[in-house]
Amino acid sequence: MEDHLLGLLNATQLTDNASRKDAEVQIELLYSNEQFPSALVSIASHNLVPINNRQAALNILRIFVQKSWSSQIPEFAGLVLVNDATKEQIRRALYAIIIDEDVDSKVTTAAAAVVSKIAKSDYPELWPDLLPNLLTQAPIASNAQLNGILTVLSELVLEGLNEAEFSENARKLFACLYNVAITDTRTFTLRAFAVLVFSSCFDTIEMAKQENKAGARQLTQDALDMWLSFFIEYLKLPMPAIPTKEEEDKSDPAALSWRGMVMLKVQIIKSLARIQKVFPQLLNACAWELFVIVWEGLQAHVGIYFALYIDTDERQGKLTDSHDLQYTFDFLVLEEIDYLQGLLGAPGVKRELSAQLPEDPKVGPDGPAQWVVQFLSKLIEYAHITAEDEGMWDADIMVWLEEETSTTSSYTQRSACSFFLRRLCTWIPEQTLAGQLACMKAIFDSESSSWKAREAAFFMLEQLINELFPEDQIIHPDVTAACLDYIRKSLTDGTDLLRSRSHSVAAAVVRASDKSHMPIIIELGQYTLGAIRNDTSDVVKLACVRAMQAYLSTITGPTLLEIQKQTIGAISDVLDAQDLDELHASEGLSETLIETLRDAIVADPPASLEHNALTVLFTLLKYSSKDANTSFIAEEAFEYICGAIAEKGQDAYADLCSKVLPTLMGALDVAEMTSNEELGATSIAMLAQLTETFPSGLPQGFVSTVMPKLCRILHADDTMALHQTSTTIIQYMLARDHQQVFSWQDPQVGKGGLEMILLVIERLLGPQVDDRSAAEVGSLAVELVDKADPDTLRPLIPGILNVSVRRLHHARYDPLIQSLVLIFAHLAMHDAPNLLDFLETVHVDGIDGGNGLEVVMRKWLSSSVNFVGAKAIQKNIQALANIYKLYDPRLLKMQTEGDLVVKTTSRIKTRSMAKKEPDQYEVITVQMKMFKVMIAEIPPDPSPFEPPPVQARRSSKLGALLSPTKDSESEEEDDEDWEDDENEILDLANQVMREDLMFPSTTLDPTRYNKEYDNETQKFLLGFFRSIAEHPDFQIQFAQLTDNERQRLEALEHIGRVQNQFRLHSIG
Repeated sequence: MEDHLLGLLNATQLTDNASRKDAEVQIELLYSNEQFPSALVSIASHNLVPINNRQAALNILRIFVQKSWSSQIPEFAGLVLVNDATKEQIRRALYAIIIDEDVDSKVTTAAAAVVSKIAKSDYPELWPDLLPNLLTQAPIASNAQLNGILTVLSELVLEGLNEAEFSENARKLFACLYNVAITDTRTFTLRAFAVLVFSSCFDTIEMAKQENKAGARQLTQDALDMWLSFFIEYLKLPMPAIPTKEEEDKSDPAALSWRGMVMLKVQIIKSLARIQKVFPQLLNACAWELFVIVWEGLQAHVGIYFALYIDTDERQGKLTDSHDLQYTFDFLVLEEIDYLQGLLGAPGVKRELSAQLPEDPKVGPDGPAQWVVQFLSKLIEYAHITAEDEGMWDADIMVWLEEETSTTSSYTQRSACSFFLRRLCTWIPEQTLAGQLACMKAIFDSESSSWKAREAAFFMLEQLINELFPEDQIIHPDVTAACLDYIRKSLTDGTDLLRSRSHSVAAAVVRASDKSHMPIIIELGQYTLGAIRNDTSDVVKLACVRAMQAYLSTITGPTLLEIQKQTIGAISDVLDAQDLDELHASEGLSETLIETLRDAIVADPPASLEHNALTVLFTLLKYSSKDANTSFIAEEAFEYICGAIAEKGQDAYADLCSKVLPTLMGALDVAEMTSNEELGATSIAMLAQLTETFPSGLPQGFVSTVMPKLCRILHADDTMALHQTSTTIIQYMLARDHQQVFSWQDPQVGKGGLEMILLVIERLLGPQVDDRSAAEVGSLAVELVDKADPDTLRPLIPGILNVSVRRLHHARYDPLIQSLVLIFAHLAMHDAPNLLDFLETVHVDGIDGGNGLEVVMRKWLSSSVNFVGAKAIQKNIQALANIYKLYDPRLLKMQTEGDLVVKTTSRIKTRSMAKKEPDQYEVITVQMKMFKVMIAEIPPDPSPFEPPPVQARRSSKLGALLSPTKDSESEEEDDEDWEDDENEILDLANQVMREDLMFPSTTLDPTRYNKEYDNETQKFLLGFFRSIAEHPDFQIQFAQLTDNERQRLEALEHIGRVQNQFRLHSIG
C-alpha cells in the first residue's frame, strides 16, 4: 500500500494537469481501504521519504480526516471510515512526529494541522492527554521538539479547541507559553513563536467575551499581569548590530539573532495591540509607558531603516517564515507606527500629550508643540521612498500609479505614516498643519536635504491637505503662499519622482486655495500642461494629467476655456504616443486619462465638443472598455454632455444626436463582431442616456436608426446589461415620441413599431430569458399600454397578462418581480374589479400554483416591502388601496403569509440550522396583508413631511473639532473610554442586534434599514386610512396589528391634525 501511495503522491505533484487529476481520483478511491490512513501516517513518519512526499501524505490525511473521521468535524462527508483501533494508532503516530526533533518543520506543521482536525472531535473525550502532554513536554523539550509542540498548540488554539475547552485550559496554556518566552536558552524564534500563539488566544477570548464578559476580562487581566513586564523589558532592548549581507545570506548566528529579535519585538507589539482591541481599558494604566517605549524605539530605528531600505535595495523586506512570523525589519517599523497611532486614543496618552499643548487650539507665536514637530519629522523620515520602490516605479509606471491612486493592496510604511497623520489631523488639526509647515521649512531651507526628504515632505503635506481641507474648505492664503513657494522651486528638479510629487501636491494645494492666488494657479496650470507634452519622464507626465483635474475645477472665466482646450489636446497627444492596444492591460492609465477628460468636459460641455472631446472619449472607450470603472467614468462624462446640450433646446440636441448616433451604432457593431461585452454595455448605456435626456419629440430618423439594433440585441443571447438597457431605451422612445415609434416599419420583417415591441415583450416574458435580463419588461409594457391606441391594444392585453402571471410566479429576482407587479398595479389603478375577475380565470401550474389571482396577490404582497423608487412605491400603494376598498370576498378569504414567527433565542441562526428548522410564518388573509403592507409605508417619525432636526454635518474636521458637540465633550471627559475601540464591533450580546443578524426580514419595518419615505405617498395614505376608518372591518384589523403598526397609524393621524392646524394658522 505504501509503495502504491508513494507513486500516487508523486503524481499529485506533477505539472501535467491530467496526470495530477487522475492521481487525486485514485487516492479518493482508496478512502474505503482500511489500510489507507495508516499507510499515509507510515509514509509521513519515515525519515527516508522525501520531505515533499511526507508533507503531501499529511495533507491528504488531513482531508481524509475532515471527511471520514467523525461526525463532529464540520466537513464530515457522512460515513466514518476509520475504526477506533486505527484512530488510536494514528493519534500516537502523529504525536510522535510532532515531538521528533529530527523532523523537518514543514512536516511538523502539516502533522499539527491533522492533529487540530482530529482534536475537534476527539479532545478531550477520546484524546484526553493531548493538551496535558503538550503542556508538560514543552518546558523539557529540545528546541526542535518545542517547535513541533508550539505548532500543535497554535493549531489547537486556532482550530481545535472550542470556547469551553479553551477557558478550562487557558491559564495553563498562558503559563506554558510564558515559560518559553522568558527562557533565555531558547532561540528568539521559538520565543517569538510562543508570543504568537499567546496573541492568537485573544481571538477565542474575544468570542468568549460575548457570552461571559466578566470572565473574559479577568482572564485577560491575569494574562496581562503575567506577561506585561516581559513585554516592556524586551521592547526596551536595543536592536543588535545589523548583520552584513553575507551573514544574512549564510544564516550566520548573528543574522539569526537579529532576525529573532525582530520577530520577538513584532509579536510583542501585535499581542499588545490585540489585547487593546479586546479590552482596551486594561491597558489604561500602562498606556503612556508603552507609548514612550515604542516612540523611543521608533526614533532609534530610523538609522537602521535607512541603512536597510532607503539607501540601498540589497535587503529584502516583507518576509515571513513558515509559521507566519515576520522577521524583516520593515515589519517592526510598520508595527511600531501603527501601534503608536492606536495608543493616541488612550486616555492616559492623550492626557499627557494634551498637557504639552497650548490652551488655545490656535498656534501662537511660539509655533506648534515640540512633540508634534518631532512626531511629524519622524513620520516624514519613515515616509521616504524605499530603494526597492524607486526601482519598481522606474521600471513600471503602472506600479507607481497603483500606489498613487491607492489601488494597490500593499500596506507600506508610507501608508502607516499617512494614517498616523490623519489621526493627528482629527485630534489637533491646527497644530498638525503648523507642525508640518515647520518640518517643511527645515527640510527645504537645508541645502543638504535629499530629494527623498523633500518628496516625503510633499507626500505628507498632500495627505494633510486632502484630510483637513475637503472641497468646501479653504487654506489660509499665507499657508497657500508658503506651500506654492516650495512647490515652484521643486518643479524643475532633476529627479523625476520629486517633480511628479511636486505636481501632485500642487494640485492638492490648488484645489483648496482661494481666488487670491489665481494668477499663480493659472501659471501652474499652464506649466503643468506644458509638462504633459514636454517632460521626458512618463511618471511626471501622468502626474500632470492627474493634476489637471484640480486646475479644471478651480480656474474660472475665459481662461478655463483655454485650459479646457489645451487639456483635451494634451490627452489626445498622450493617446497618440501610446500603443492603444496596450490600454487593455493598463487600467490605471486609461482610468486616469478618462477622469481628466471627464473633468475637462464638465468645465464647459458644449465647448468641449468643439475641441474633439467626443472623439477622444470614444477612442479611450474603444481601447479600454474592459475596465469597468473607465466605462463608468465615460458614461458620466457623456451624461454631462447630454444634460448641457439639452438645456440649449431641441435643435442643439438633434445636432448632438446626428454626431453621436453613428459612433454609438458603430461601437455596438464592433462589440457584436468582437464579442466585447464591456464596449457593448457602455455604448448601450450612452444610447440610453441620449434617449432619456432628449427634451421631447425625437429627431426624425432616430427610431429607424436605433430600433433595428435594439430588436436584434433583445432577440439575441446577450448579457443582462444589454437586455435591460435596450428595454429601457425602447421605453424612453415611447415616452418621448410614440408616434415615431408606431409609424416605424422594420424593412426586414415588414412589421410596424407596435408589433415589434409586442414581440420584444413576448420574448422577455418567455422562459428562455433569465430574470435579470427581463427586469425592465414591466416598465416597457406599462409605457406601451399608456401610449398605444386602446382599441388596437385591448384584444392583446389578455395574452400579455397571461404570460406576465406565469412569469411572475416563477420570478425570483426582486427587480423583475417589481417590474411585473407594476403592470398589474397600473391596471388596478384604472379598473381594479375587472383585473381581479380576469386574474381569477388564469390557471397556473406547478408548486404553489392555482388561479392567477392567488399567484399575483401573494407574490405582490410578499415582495412589496422590497420595492424601490418613490414613483414605484407610490403607484404600488395607490393600486393596493384601490383593491383593498373593493372588500372583495375572494381576498377576504384568501390566505397568505403574515409576520415571521420569531423564536426567543440568543443563538446565531446558521445555514444548517435554517435547513433543519425553516422559518415559520403566521397565516393571515390577503385583505389583512394589504392593510399591513400599506401601514409599513408609514414612517414611525411623527413628522415625515419635514425632516427631523439633526445636527448639520460638519463641513470639515477643523469645524468638528473646534466646535465639539455635547456628546463628544462627554466622551473627552470619560477617562475610561478609548477612541475607536469597540464601536465598530457588532454587539452580539444585544438582543436587537442578534435578531437583525438572525432574521433580517422578520418584520415589515423598513425604518431599521434607513428607508426613505415619499411625502406624496404619506399624504395619500393619510386620506386613505381616514376614508376607511369608519368601515366595520377597520377596528377588527386594527386589533390584529402589532404595537409598532398601531403606533404608525396613530402617528399618521397626528400628522393630519398638525397639518390642519398649520393650514388654519396660515389662513389666519
